[in-house]
Amino acid sequence: MDNPFAILGFGFWALNWQRNLRWFFSRRSCPKIFRLSWVGLLCSVRLVFVPLILLIGFDQAFSQTSVVLRLHDGRVERFFAEAVLAESQTQLAVVEAKTKRRHEFPRTEIWQIDFAAQPLPRGSIEQVWLKDGSRLSGRLLNWAVFPSRPAIQTDLFRTLQVWDDSIIGLTRGSPPPRLPPAPADKDLLCTADGDQLLGQFLHMDAAAVGFRSDLGTLNVLREKTTALVLAPRKGESTLDKPWALYFTNGDRVRTDSWAIQSGRLQCALSGATPASPAVFLQRAVLFGATAEPFSAVQPQRFSMRPRLDGVRAIVVDRRPDGGALRIGDREYSFGLHLQPDCEMEYVFGEDYAFFLTEWGLSSALTVPQSTTHNPQFPRARLLLAVGDGPWQTFEVRQSDWVQYLVQSLMGSRRLRLRLEAADAWGAGVHVVLGEPLLIRAAKK
Repeated sequence: MDNPFAILGFGFWALNWQRNLRWFFSRRSCPKIFRLSWVGLLCSVRLVFVPLILLIGFDQAFSQTSVVLRLHDGRVERFFAEAVLAESQTQLAVVEAKTKRRHEFPRTEIWQIDFAAQPLPRGSIEQVWLKDGSRLSGRLLNWAVFPSRPAIQTDLFRTLQVWDDSIIGLTRGSPPPRLPPAPADKDLLCTADGDQLLGQFLHMDAAAVGFRSDLGTLNVLREKTTALVLAPRKGESTLDKPWALYFTNGDRVRTDSWAIQSGRLQCALSGATPASPAVFLQRAVLFGATAEPFSAVQPQRFSMRPRLDGVRAIVVDRRPDGGALRIGDREYSFGLHLQPDCEMEYVFGEDYAFFLTEWGLSSALTVPQSTTHNPQFPRARLLLAVGDGPWQTFEVRQSDWVQYLVQSLMGSRRLRLRLEAADAWGAGVHVVLGEPLLIRAAKK
């Protein structure tokens, strides 16, 4: 191994292997050359087989799908799964890759499923919004050519067709957390110049959008269109689609059935069942009869004492600048954006068993290490109190890690929530509760 000429010697030996084999069996009295060839052989075996074994190991590791099930009672189940099936209305099944064991979980016990997803960059400049809450990165192609089923060219599902009455609009550039509201019986067209036109959408092709307003009939270039929102019409209900699938490029799909098999994800989407690579699926969140978005509940009492003038300490379902809620690389469709100091008290009309949420630091001021003398010093404290019970303290640090919180409500109908700054720099802390849920007690 210490002789660099051993490998070179074996290479020359292998190039003329027939003559060398005859020489090897006829001349056994050359221990020096024999030792050189033998060392070269050992080196070549190690150089070939060791990387081969590592490649096989890495291939086996990355071919398995890491699935983490999070249950309402706080349990966390981890599997290396070959298949995940969520087609049943009452059960979810996970099939292990090696043992082929099948694990079934009642759907009412599941909160969220996390996957070891690979990053997928956003490759399109338009997003198509559907009435069921889905958002797809892609271009809406030639609406006038497909009057009943427009085609959408997306990053994940390639080209698929959806029903005309399932589309609510489209946006360009960085997608907002939701579309701007449109008045009843009027379509809304927003342009890059800041204009907001009310009128009637006429047609669309790859180049322009036809729109009739008080200014007349206009053809607005697609590059100049920042948002098109169709007038509210009878559409699809999100209650029939309890699953929300999140992808690494920011797409979101609402569906009532989905499955992962052989590395492919299949889900029901607006009457079609498209397939996409499952490695880009980030997580699946389950909404249903037992779960209700916490941000949709109005607090009975709240107080805000922000440390920065002109800043709201509590913002619902978005950031103060209007963007989507984020923790690290995760984006949330609803939740709370909090800054110190604020406090809320909720009084529920029904009995709930759990309050659960993802939470973490969205952004913070850059703090010099010399000011804290401790890089792990907590930046803010999140406090929860159930009923008249004591405050429970949870610390949030200067990081983008997503943390999980499951709080038992113990049958109480009151929940208090408070965010406090932990030090002088706490005024710059932005804490996000991502997609918080209230879980109703199971009916016996």
